[in-house]
Amino acid sequence: MRKAIVVMAIGEKYRRRFDARSEMINNYAKVCGATVKLIDTPPDSDFKRPLLAQKLLIPEMVKEFDIALFIDLDILIHPSSPSVFDFLPKEKHFAAVLEPRGTLEYKRAWAHLPHQGFETIGDYFGKRNFELSEKLKGSINGGVFVFHPSAIADMFKEYYYSEHRQGGLESYEEAPMAYLTQTRDYFHSLDPRFNAQLLYKVRGTEDGLHLVRKERRIPKFIRNIYYKRKGCSLFPVKGYNEFVSRQLESVYFLHFAGGYPIRGKS
Repeated sequence: MRKAIVVMAIGEKYRRRFDARSEMINNYAKVCGATVKLIDTPPDSDFKRPLLAQKLLIPEMVKEFDIALFIDLDILIHPSSPSVFDFLPKEKHFAAVLEPRGTLEYKRAWAHLPHQGFETIGDYFGKRNFELSEKLKGSINGGVFVFHPSAIADMFKEYYYSEHRQGGLESYEEAPMAYLTQTRDYFHSLDPRFNAQLLYKVRGTEDGLHLVRKERRIPKFIRNIYYKRKGCSLFPVKGYNEFVSRQLESVYFLHFAGGYPIRGKS
C-alpha cells in the first residue's frame, strides 16, 4: 500500500517550522512506511478560497497514494506513536478527531464565546449554511486527518470550486470536510490521542487554568511584547514545559493549536 504523510509549508515562516520538524516527520514516516509529501506552494494559485480552505484540494494532489495523513506543523509526535494508517477502517475513507462537545474541558475552553461552549452540532453546521442531517456526528479539528485520496478527491474538489459559502467563516476547511464525509458515511472518528489539542488542557483543566493564572501575574506590557516577538499566545511561565511533557506522555500527537509555545521533545 502506497502511503504518504502530507505537510503544507507555504511561506518563509512555515518553511522554517517544517525544517525544525523535518526529522520528527521523517522518523514517523519510517514507522509508518510512508513517503513525506511537502506542499510549498498554494494548491490554488488563483485563490478561489483562502489558504486554509485549500486543504480541500490536497487529496487531488496525492491521488497516486492509496492512503495519506495530513498533519499541521504545530504538532509534536510522541516517538512511540503507532502508525495512524492502521486506525482508518477499509470501509471508511476519512478520519479525524471530533471536537469534544459536551465535555467540561470544551465548555471551559470556549466559555468566553457567545455560545459559552454550549453550541450544538446543528448550530455549528447551520450557521455555516449546511443542510442538517441525522448522519452528522460533529465538528472536527483539521490539524490531523487520514484519508483515501481516490475516494474523496473529486468530492472535495467539487465543493472547493462550488459557490457554497460559510458566511463569515469562509476561510475554514473543517466544516465542509466533516459534512461531506459524514453525510456519505465515509467518516471515521479518529482516536483522540492522534490530535490532542493543548488548548483544551490549558483552558479546560484545573492544572491548565493554574498556569493561566500564574501568567496573569506577569505585567501585561511584558506579555504583549513577548507575544508579538514570538507569535505565541501564552507566556511560557515556570511549569509550562513540565505541563506540556505530561500531556505528551499520554498522547500520540500533541497539537499546539492556538499559538501556544511549542515545547517538549518528540
